[in-house]
Amino acid sequence: MKKTSLPMELMARLPMFLSRLKTMALTGVVTMSLSGTAFAELDSDEDGIPDDYDPAPNDFTNYSAINGISWYGDVLGDVDGDGILNWQDNEPYVPFDYDADGFPDISDPAPYDSTNLSSVNYVAWYDLWDDDTDGDGIINFDDAYPYSYYNGLSPSGFDRDSDGLFDDVDPVILDSQNPSPFNGLDWPGYRALEDDDSDTVVNFYDYSPA
Repeated sequence: MKKTSLPMELMARLPMFLSRLKTMALTGVVTMSLSGTAFAELDSDEDGIPDDYDPAPNDFTNYSAINGISWYGDVLGDVDGDGILNWQDNEPYVPFDYDADGFPDISDPAPYDSTNLSSVNYVAWYDLWDDDTDGDGIINFDDAYPYSYYNGLSPSGFDRDSDGLFDDVDPVILDSQNPSPFNGLDWPGYRALEDDDSDTVVNFYDYSPA
């Protein structure tokens, strides 16, 4: 059988054609079969997203009727990181809050627990998890000694607010009235560490102390 060869003009253009074909394949415009045959993927609105994946194949702005936003090339992204694609998200800029505690899952230390119970100190911190109750520079949720400024290391006899409580156990080391952010009451001196309702939570940290 006699072999035929391509015309010289086509041979000269072949490298350029192959290069363009490779570029098209990389951008998703063309897919390659196992046999090496190229199949063009239809992109009706020429937005760079093949029709098979484009939620608005005839609209290059990729307008979402769900949230009223034109997403263009970011239509398949997820700007708020809640696991819902931009065009399907009715609140695309509001991160998901699974436990409805007011803290988005992306920043919530316990995204499935609205009490924000700490596995470090076993205290349910609710919305005070990122406060620093003892003023030691460690947020409550991560603090092994959340009520001790010295983290368990007590300088004997040091009581800066003269309320009768050494600073390492004093919940408010610079205020002798010991105002509680948990229940809004003042607990001067030892009253802060007593337990009026006998629920094992001392008065200062008790949301319902009586």
